Amino acid sequence: MGKMSGAYCNFSIKEYACASSLSAITAGNLAELFKCKLSANSTVSRSVWKLFLSKTSLVLDAALDQLSNTTFDPIGPAVSLVLDAIGEIRLDTFSQANLINPAFIQHWFNSRLRPFLSSASVDFLSCLSTKNYSCVTYQSLYVSKETTIDQ
Repeated sequence: MGKMSGAYCNFSIKEYACASSLSAITAGNLAELFKCKLSANSTVSRSVWKLFLSKTSLVLDAALDQLSNTTFDPIGPAVSLVLDAIGEIRLDTFSQANLINPAFIQHWFNSRLRPFLSSASVDFLSCLSTKNYSCVTYQSLYVSKETTIDQ
């Protein structure tokens, strides 16, 4: 999948995940893929999403920033699976300094992950509870989740 022609949604996430190189995918392309694949009633496994997102990890944060004002259907199973995969790829690598930094946590949960939080799985929430947040960052998490639920 060398040079992309702009027809990103014509390929499945599994095809992308199995591609030898995804270096041509930009943050904008990844954001577009999220929009079309998460609005479809897709049945891609968490492990396939994780492989795909691992291969696009260099542009993942910027793609999440572009999606910060997007709303995904919380009923679709893919949104929860993607959030779980992002949790494994990104949240599990946060340093202790990140976990106690309110601005860092607010940016991730109020912006980057906001479109996904209404579909958070029990696994995702359980993993969050194992982190060593400061009181202030924990409050940020709680406010992020409450704000997302209210929307």
